[in-house]
Amino acid sequence: MAIKTVLVHLAGETSDKPALAVATHLARTHKAHLKVDHIEESADMPAQVIGRSASFVYLDHAKSARQDRDKTLKAQLDAQFAGAKGSWEWTAAEGDPAAVLAAEARAADLLVVGQSEPHNIEDYLSESVAEKLSVGGGCPVIVVPAAPRRTEAGRRIMIAWKNSQAAARAVRDAMSLLEAAEHVVLFTIAADPQISPADAAMMAHLQRHGLRIERQTDPGSGNDGKTILDQAHKHDCDLLIMGAYDHSRLRELVLGGVTRYVLRHFDIPVLFSH
Repeated sequence: MAIKTVLVHLAGETSDKPALAVATHLARTHKAHLKVDHIEESADMPAQVIGRSASFVYLDHAKSARQDRDKTLKAQLDAQFAGAKGSWEWTAAEGDPAAVLAAEARAADLLVVGQSEPHNIEDYLSESVAEKLSVGGGCPVIVVPAAPRRTEAGRRIMIAWKNSQAAARAVRDAMSLLEAAEHVVLFTIAADPQISPADAAMMAHLQRHGLRIERQTDPGSGNDGKTILDQAHKHDCDLLIMGAYDHSRLRELVLGGVTRYVLRHFDIPVLFSH
């Protein structure tokens, strides 16, 4: 399916700039419409704010500050996109970013979000916006690190392949990106370097789409997430394609897993699908 709408989330964090750069590059590459969503969580009432009058004053101030941030960001985008080719639009909202974006993504082909910044121990233990959207995003999700090696994603792509439903869905969701790439690596963690029937079938499937595939394997080191990222670096890839949460999300939250490891240590954009 062709990419015609790219949705990008700006959250007021350091990852906003690279996320917008990746989304803009992909929209231009695929001649797609770019939709920019600035979503902030609703203001929480501090414990020291006591009384109805004080509460109203605080909420009014918080609303005014958010509107000022919206105006400033919109002015910056107007200046950035002035005279640029292609169409784009802007929306601002308040609420749970994951819920708002999941609804918005139903009318998009690709959702781009930045890496969430953990501010305290609760943030490390809870699911980030990116983790929530990788499962319930409504469309494929590209997560962009706060400090990516480069933002022109999609020229050299690595598929972290295993014979699973999540990985197969990720390949299907990324097909337009794969078809536009200059180089594609199909990487599998396997003790036996001989190609399996499932891997051979995927290779043939991708070749029928006109892709020239380089197949690579590695026996792994016990940390599959690290092995995947190491291989992406080795092959100078600028985008990683992988399925999200082959194990239960609760298990990965408590014990860790490939998805969580990649989201904590990546430095290239990653397309997740579930």
